[in-house]
Formats: sequence, structure tokens, C-alpha cells
Amino acid sequence: FGRSAPSEWHASQRLNTSHRCHSERLKETKDLYSSFICLTSPLLVAVRKSGISLVAHPVTRCYHHWGMKSRKEFFEMKRNLTPISIAQQLRQQELFYFTPGLLSALFGMDLARAYRLIARLKQSELIAEVEKGKYMLLGLEPERVLANPLFIAGQLVTPGYVSYWSALHFYGFTEQVPFTIFVATTKKKRPVVFHGFRFRFVSVQPRKFFGYRREMVGELPVVIADEEKAIVDSLQQPRYAGGIGEIAKALRTALEVTDMPTLIEYANRMGDRSLGSRLGYLLETLGHPVHGLICSTTPIKLDPSRPRSGTVDSRWRLVVNMTEKELFPQGVG
Repeated sequence: FGRSAPSEWHASQRLNTSHRCHSERLKETKDLYSSFICLTSPLLVAVRKSGISLVAHPVTRCYHHWGMKSRKEFFEMKRNLTPISIAQQLRQQELFYFTPGLLSALFGMDLARAYRLIARLKQSELIAEVEKGKYMLLGLEPERVLANPLFIAGQLVTPGYVSYWSALHFYGFTEQVPFTIFVATTKKKRPVVFHGFRFRFVSVQPRKFFGYRREMVGELPVVIADEEKAIVDSLQQPRYAGGIGEIAKALRTALEVTDMPTLIEYANRMGDRSLGSRLGYLLETLGHPVHGLICSTTPIKLDPSRPRSGTVDSRWRLVVNMTEKELFPQGVG
């Protein structure tokens, strides 16, 4: 008895340690899955509804996920994996941006094999490494992906949506083509340069992360601010939209298609009084009386990048440091 007890105790300890490690691995896998699946992917909805079931077992999670009826069918698929078949499966699930860990979890394979498959995918030019250890799916038509910076931008951070100058140009509110693609996100992320494009990520508070929708651009999904939110975001952060002059011209064009009550609602929801003052002044200058819009309690500059000189608009508590001609070269009519 004296010799068997330690053996049983050590066995139980090894079992407990194994369970803890397994739990930690499951948590890491689940975190990876949540971090790198596209915001709009139907698969993410399924994951959230099913909790951890998708990553609960290395075989069951996969053959159920791929719509297979048996493990035998799944193992047959695993044996026949090729770079093209993997690319097709990822495209089918709208998993355009992924890591080796996600690929391993998705296809029920170890990391070593996942890295080997990634090397083959890169050699076949089906994927490209955007950031260290993070890959963009190019598929069989890489030129279509690489020529779509708005799509690429939406894959680089989750959650995130294209906004500011990029959204203004997308809707045709400005003729200026920005060289940087701007993305609003609740996370902090450094700029990324990929395939000649520069992506800038603007951190916003979670309460200001609203007013976006999914558009298909070149048959690829893009999450982008709606028309009203593009204006509101730009007025709050003018430096990411070409400045107040560019935003004023965009607003003049946008009024033809934007919904005024929604525009006012979004501005108030942002809770930024400086934004409200700038929007109210520009709208009234364009001949659109405004009611119910918050405004600053102390005078603020219309253009925050210019000196504090000019007339003061008493209603909007605004130092008008730009001329009407600078704001609207084509007039306000």
C-alpha cells in the first residue's frame, strides 16, 4: 500500500495537469478563432451561438462544421487537402485573414502541418503574408483582392469598419483620392503597409462604434460607415478626412442623399459638442436650419488646425476661422 499510493497520487496529478493544459489550449484556440474571423462572417454567428462546440473536439468540430456526416468523410477530406482545396474552403467560409493557429483549429491538424500547408499556399501564390504570422487569402484571382484596398482594410482588424476620408470617397462625396485607407476600430493597432497601400487604424470608444453596414465591392465584402456616419466621423476627426474644407465640400454633396434626422441623431449619439457645433454651422450655412443638435458651451475653432482668429458665431459657439469661399468654392446653393 505504501508504494502504490504515491503512484496513484502522481497519476492523478498528471491527469489534472493534462486537463488544465487541455483547457488552456481550448481557450487559446477559441480566442484565436474569435480574433481573426471576419466581423461579418456567417461562421462567427454560428460560433457565438454554439459557444465552444466548434473547438470542443479536434475531429467532431471539423466534420460537423464542414457539413460532413461522418468522421470517415472528414478524414478522407483531410488526406486529400491541397492548396487549392484549402483556399476554396476558406473562401466559402469568408475566412480571408487567418493565422496558422486558426488553420490548425479549422482543419483539425497540428501546427506543424498547418505551417507546411501555409508554405505551400504561399508558393502557389494563393495567400500573402500581410503581418508577421497573419495571412491574406488571395485565391485563384489574386488581382481582384489586391486591387481592393477597402476589402483588405476590413480584414486587418476586428471589429472595424472603413470610414473618414475613405468612406467619403467611396460614396462620391469627395473627388480627392486618399492615399491612406482609414479604418475605425475599438482596438489600438499600428498602421500597416501592404501591396502599396497604407492602412491607418483610428481608435474610437465602443459607444461611438456604430453606423456601418456591409457592402459588396468587387464581389468581396466590405464593412463601411453609412453615409451619415462617414460625415459624423469625419467632423469629429477632421485630420483623417482631409480637413474641414474637404469635409464641408463633402457635406454639400452628401445632403442630396443623406437623411437629415439620422445625421442629427448620429451627431448627438457621439456626445461630442464640438462636432455638433461644426455640423450645425455648416448645415445652416448651406441653408438647412437645424434643431435639437448639441453644441459647445464655449467657443471652439471651426478648423482646429488653424489659428484662433475670425468672427464668432454666437449660436454655435464657433470661431469661424475659414471664409465661406474656402469652405464652399462652388457656392452654397
